[in-house]
Amino acid sequence: MPNNRVLVVADFDVQGGTGTFLRRLLGYLAPRYEVHFAFRPGSFDREMGELLSRLGCSFSRDGGLGAGLEDFLARFFRRLRIGIFYQYCRDSLVGRYLEIRHRPRLIVISQGNGYSHFAFLTSKRPVVMMTHSLFSDSIRTHLAGGMYARFFGKAEEGTKRICTVSKAAQSLFQRNIHSPRLSAIVTCIPNYGENFAFDRSSGGTGAVVVLTMGYLVDYKNPHLWMAVAKEARNRFKDRVRFVWAGDGTLLGELRKEAGPESGIDFPGFVKDTRTLYRSADIYFQPSLAESQGMAVVDALAASLPCVVSSAGGLPESVSDGVEGYVCDISSVEQYLAALSRLVENRDLRESMGRAARKKYESHFSQEAWESRMDEVLGEVTRRKHQ
Repeated sequence: MPNNRVLVVADFDVQGGTGTFLRRLLGYLAPRYEVHFAFRPGSFDREMGELLSRLGCSFSRDGGLGAGLEDFLARFFRRLRIGIFYQYCRDSLVGRYLEIRHRPRLIVISQGNGYSHFAFLTSKRPVVMMTHSLFSDSIRTHLAGGMYARFFGKAEEGTKRICTVSKAAQSLFQRNIHSPRLSAIVTCIPNYGENFAFDRSSGGTGAVVVLTMGYLVDYKNPHLWMAVAKEARNRFKDRVRFVWAGDGTLLGELRKEAGPESGIDFPGFVKDTRTLYRSADIYFQPSLAESQGMAVVDALAASLPCVVSSAGGLPESVSDGVEGYVCDISSVEQYLAALSRLVENRDLRESMGRAARKKYESHFSQEAWESRMDEVLGEVTRRKHQ
């Protein structure tokens, strides 16, 4: 029987977009391959274990070197002021160990943190790396840039692929990696959205709900979001309500700033995202940086007009004036004007919502994503065995 084993290694947060992507990736791989997931201790939870068992995937806590050894190596490299070498050293040791132990036909990586796991590209096995990083800094700004470029350049041609989730992320990577061979193996596979097919033709007559999803951290631009929300509330009073669902370091601060009975709500992490999307009328994402923005893609599926920033891959999901509006990252005035047009005009919300659903179906459906994954995974494994 031919080896059909796939080793999955991932950076992920169980409540964030990388966790959502990992669950979707495992759901895709499990019916097609014999899947083994190697995770680092501390990056796992009961629900992930239940999902893996339900899908028939095996898993083990050997995706790291162990807390003691990793701490020692990190301190050692920091003391030498060459901290980035730690990541390469760690990934190299972990990668070789996992290959020897599990002997996979194919390695699939879901990568979300800078250049982590890039040492796997020197493997003799086919590797497909799904990356959520933006790579906005030149690798030459890192002390170990020369080492990365040298070893990455030896990646076996035809059996490696780096897959970004937007053309913006792909372009940044190719510009900043300074490696023609690595640039040549990068392709774009946008994430797909949940199939939230809601009938909004009989919408309610209450307050217009503006929804935002995601961690309350600086790069999501929550302070500007708050300024926009306050101004919109001053303008429209109880005709509009703002909801930001998500956990994060700024949750307590922003809850306090909003105050009770303000019409600006921070419910924290909400597992039932379907209900949130169904109850919303507009989606709002003013991020300072986004590779793609999975919550925006889900909003398109839910037939929500979207007001987003011009950061990263967001303009690839939302065409200005069609599925919503694309605004200057730091312009409170532009966001407020776009939201005001939608709050005041139900027909506009509905027409842009229909366009959003069409965009989802044509660009961000599960079927389109799986077809592209079939193509990429099939190509790297065939090239290896030719």
